[in-house]
Amino acid sequence: MREYQPQLSTCTTSACRPTPTVKWYIRHFKENITVDMTAHHSKQRYNQHDNGLVSSESILEFLPNRTINNWTLFCEVRTQMEYADISSKEIVLNVSYPPESPPFIHGFTNDTVPRVVESEPNTLSCSVTGGNPLATLTLTCFNTRSTTLVITNRTVTATITWKAKRNQNNCTCESNHIISGKEITNVKFEVLFPPDKVHFTISGQEPEGATYAVNNKEDVSLICFTESNPNPDIIVTNAKNERLVLLKNTTILRHTLQKVSCVDAGEYECSARNDVTTGHEAKSTLILIVKCLPKPATDSLKESIIAVIPYTDVTLQFIAKNYFDEQNKTQFTWYKQNTSLHYDSSKYMILSYGLQSVLIIRNVTQSDYGQYRVVVRNSVGQYIHYFELHMREQESSVDSSTNMGTTIGVAVGTFVFTILCIVLAFVGYKYIRRKRNLQHQHGGTPATGNAPESQTTPTYDYINPSTDSKNVYQELGDTSEEGHAYMEMRSANTDDSTLNYINMTL
Repeated sequence: MREYQPQLSTCTTSACRPTPTVKWYIRHFKENITVDMTAHHSKQRYNQHDNGLVSSESILEFLPNRTINNWTLFCEVRTQMEYADISSKEIVLNVSYPPESPPFIHGFTNDTVPRVVESEPNTLSCSVTGGNPLATLTLTCFNTRSTTLVITNRTVTATITWKAKRNQNNCTCESNHIISGKEITNVKFEVLFPPDKVHFTISGQEPEGATYAVNNKEDVSLICFTESNPNPDIIVTNAKNERLVLLKNTTILRHTLQKVSCVDAGEYECSARNDVTTGHEAKSTLILIVKCLPKPATDSLKESIIAVIPYTDVTLQFIAKNYFDEQNKTQFTWYKQNTSLHYDSSKYMILSYGLQSVLIIRNVTQSDYGQYRVVVRNSVGQYIHYFELHMREQESSVDSSTNMGTTIGVAVGTFVFTILCIVLAFVGYKYIRRKRNLQHQHGGTPATGNAPESQTTPTYDYINPSTDSKNVYQELGDTSEEGHAYMEMRSANTDDSTLNYINMTL
């Protein structure tokens, strides 16, 4: 039976005498409570039979409610005679009634709009309490459905664990009951997510990859946009890694570079992050090419006038200013006077790469001197740079040899003169010492110190090498503790019969 719907129950007796009376009761076995329902809910009628007996029929009409669920209903018959009352079978009352309230979703803070972070695991529950029978539940979040129900104290709970997605922000809990039918509760979440992709472009241009070519002195509008929740802070930096602009709490940034020049060319970067960004922020880059005429890397032209010694190799080098240009657009052509030069392993070697080019001229001769030029071309125009080759005279070999001979002669003369002075001083010292020794040996008679009469040039003391040479070497050797270098000097006799030696250590 359903709650609050009129319920009719009939109790009929057999024919008897005296006339029977019917009463209705409901009973709670556990609490041992019995309630008489007769006075207010029943109607009774009697049937006379031919044999004089009377039967009775009682009809009970009442509105059941959940409070008498699982009670028992029965009728009881009595007569005026002193017989025991007769009771009917007891019928258990099963009162159907709906849950106390619609399903309730919980598991988040009591914000007006609950927030979850994208891709992070979240747990959500839905409950419904009461009802007979119990309601069934289905909880669905972002295409994920609960599969387990838990019943606790007549409360049914469904639980789900899911990862939120930015385009699916609704959770639905649906209960079904035989009385209340289908009831649905929705919760709309705010899904927070960081900027994961940044779009960085130049207004009015179709990108070719991430490279944009603009004209010199043109205004360039940079546009950077992304998607995130909450809105991010966006930063744009230039080719020198300098911050150009910072805009907070926005998904789109516009910035204009006014009258760009060659120095503005390079790689620009746009990055974005918000409160739920973890790790590196999302970023995107673009390459800005400013169409400029080629120029030399330095304004100095000193190396453009080159003096070269004949029969040597010379290298001419040109380096263009380092600014971004369209790839493979910078080209070099070398000329001698008005004749273009080509690679020739025996005479010319031309090497060009990127923004520089080298011309090597081998074994420079008279015909190689003069004017050279290199024409540098790119997507905008060209630049011409000139080189002048002049002859550099070699120093005269005669003058060099004369100067060298003079220098060597002076050095040798100085050395010899110094040696002679040392030798003469040493000989004088030895002469005096020997004279004193002779005087001591002959009782004070001085030695003559002259050579024999036949010797025409008695320059030094006479020493007989057969008897005194060993002593002289030993004596002279004691005069110096340095390395020993012996010089032998000989004086000649007129008859060449006897050799005289002086030995010295320097």
